[in-house]
Amino acid sequence: VHRKGIIAISFSSDAKTIVSIGADVDHTICVWQSMSGEWHDGDLQTYSRNCSDAVLFASFWDWDIRGCNAVSGGENHINFWGINGTEMTCSKGIFGGIGDIQRFSCGAPVGPKFATGSHSGHLYIWSGRNLEKTIKAHEGEVNAVHSCKVGLVSGSSDGFVTVWSSKLEQMGTYDLSEANVS
Repeated sequence: VHRKGIIAISFSSDAKTIVSIGADVDHTICVWQSMSGEWHDGDLQTYSRNCSDAVLFASFWDWDIRGCNAVSGGENHINFWGINGTEMTCSKGIFGGIGDIQRFSCGAPVGPKFATGSHSGHLYIWSGRNLEKTIKAHEGEVNAVHSCKVGLVSGSSDGFVTVWSSKLEQMGTYDLSEANVS
């Protein structure tokens, strides 16, 4: 399926499912499954065309009890994927006048919410596929987010890393451009 390469990949929390984004014109999204979690038995479960705009990330997010779910995003879009067996459905993010459609370069779950990093330096916080709020996180583009025990870590082209609580309260900011390297 991904004959032109892979742009993004993410494991589910149980490591038995992978979502991948292809480098083809439609940025095909695939869901792979390994019943054992060892991946010697990995198999393509389902796939779908994504969009022609650049796709920069894919991530799993267990926000819906009806099935496995994923989020993908990139240049001027964010898509929420419902995955149920061999069926996949795509729903576009609803901005509701809260934030601007722009480049979303990364995303990760944080508690029951999903956070995406934006070109403007904001974290966009999603509840389901609805934008709930934006948080000014950095002076540069938010290029990296990662879920962790405390909540979320964000990194930016401004050289700073910020640690956020699970309630998305800023816990600390670190200037890596001034870090002591030995």
